[in-house]
Parts: sequence; C-alpha cells; structure tokens
Amino acid sequence: MLRFEEIALGEYGSPRCRRCRSAGAETIRDDAAIIEDIHRAAGSWSGGPGPNLAFCGIEPFRHPQLAGILAAAVEVGAKRIRLDSDATALGALDASRLAIDAGVRHLQFDLRGSTASLHDPLAGGAEAFDGALRGVAEFGRVAEGSGTAIQISARIPVCPHNLQDLPGIVGTASKAGVSLIRLVIEEPKLNLRTAAPWIEAACDTGIVHATWVGVEGVPFCAADGWELHLASVYRPTAGEKAELCSACPLDAWCGGATFGAGRSIAALFRPPPEAQRLAACVNRGFSPPVVGAHG
Repeated sequence: MLRFEEIALGEYGSPRCRRCRSAGAETIRDDAAIIEDIHRAAGSWSGGPGPNLAFCGIEPFRHPQLAGILAAAVEVGAKRIRLDSDATALGALDASRLAIDAGVRHLQFDLRGSTASLHDPLAGGAEAFDGALRGVAEFGRVAEGSGTAIQISARIPVCPHNLQDLPGIVGTASKAGVSLIRLVIEEPKLNLRTAAPWIEAACDTGIVHATWVGVEGVPFCAADGWELHLASVYRPTAGEKAELCSACPLDAWCGGATFGAGRSIAALFRPPPEAQRLAACVNRGFSPPVVGAHG
C-alpha cells in the first residue's frame, strides 16, 4: 500500500458516522500554512517512492484556494497527489477534468453504506450516495478519455451502525471501479470480537470482486485467519494506539487497536501463532519503527 503524507485543509466533525457523533463546526486553514506543510512534507520525505501528498480534513472543493494548493504540490515535485473527497463535486461540469489537469491522480472517497438508504443517514446528507457514485464514475470517465492513469480507493469507516453491511459496502465499492478499499476502525467502543466476523466477510467479498481490502485499527490478536489484510500502518506515537497493545511483543510491527479500545480487545489479547512471520509478510519491505518516531 502506498504511503501518503496527509495534509489537512481544515477541520470539521464529519468524517465520522453522524449517529456516532454529531458534526462539528468547519474551519478552513489558511493556504499559506498549508503550502508550508507541503514544503515540509516534501523536504522530509523518506522511505519509498514519493513524495506522495493527500489533502484531507474538509471537502477539498470547499477550500477557496484549492487550485493554488495543488499547484504548490506539483511545484515541490509530488509524485502522487490524492484528494480525500466525498466525490460529489467531481460530477459537476469540468470539475474532474480540472482536477486531473491540476495533477490529481488519486481519489479516496468515504462510503458508509451499500445503498443510498443506508449511506445517506450516516453521511449526513440526502443524495450523498448517488452524488458520490456519479462523481467517481465521472472522474474515471474523464481519466480514461484523456489516457490518464488514476487510482480510486474507497474508505469505509467501520462503526456499529454499518457493521453488518460491510460485505455489501465492499461489493458496492468494487462495482464502482475502485482498486483499493480501506476498512478503518475509528470508534473505540466497537467490540472487535463482534466485528471480526463481519470484517472477515468483507475481506472475502473483496477477494470475490478482485479488489484488495486493507484493514486498519485491528491488532493481530483479533484477526485470526485474515492477518494479511491488516494494513502496514505504524502508530508508535504515545496515545495513538490502545494502551494494552504496548505490552505485546509485536507492538513495533502491529498497527494495533484504535486508542481507547483496550476493553474490547482484552479478551482477545494474545499474539496468534507465527505472528512475527505474518508481521513480516504484511509489512514487507519495512523495518520496525524507531521508538518515539512519528508515523
């Protein structure tokens, strides 16, 4: 999985499920601060092809200086530029063409349900599902028409409200033409023992559709049988991983459970057989992070 340096364009309370948490007020960052982050990320890039920059935090098309921000990313030599978007704006006239002309080659969009009736209430907006799929289709159509190689990925935030729909969401994303699906555990109250069978079914659905499913926020001890789907995400910074995980000998290799999830993994906490060999397979090409380093 390619590593991207994520650069926030602002903050708002909505990538999370609207039933889990209410949306917060949106703030838009000053473009000068964002461009400073772009230069910092490009100058400090190491460990693999890049620099790769992802713009996230708020809907990118709501930032009034998006064009200048993308131009700055191109100027510093970004190899890959990704927009984390709800994709609805990409269905508007010329938006996809302008994004591709500006250097965008990667699109990641959130998908919370397999149908409009399941996705829209969690995403917090009517027509969010249909708008996202129209935008994704238009981005792909414009790229194909111009002979531009792109990658479209779907990010599925996993919570109690869409847990049983995960296989269906993966199927919907696969049919939309994505090449990668990320299942991201964000809610610390999610019981991983209950979630594991549905996550495993989602991984199997991806295999059926020839679309790779990566999983973030689940430790090896809760991934019996589907360990190779665990994303190689290093989170060694204090407070970014469940405290219980720090006692595990695989802490340096395993992405672990999300912060606050200690109780949900207490009954599962034990490295599986051959865990170190599996860790080496999942994180191929990487070394354990330096203690105290930021991922």
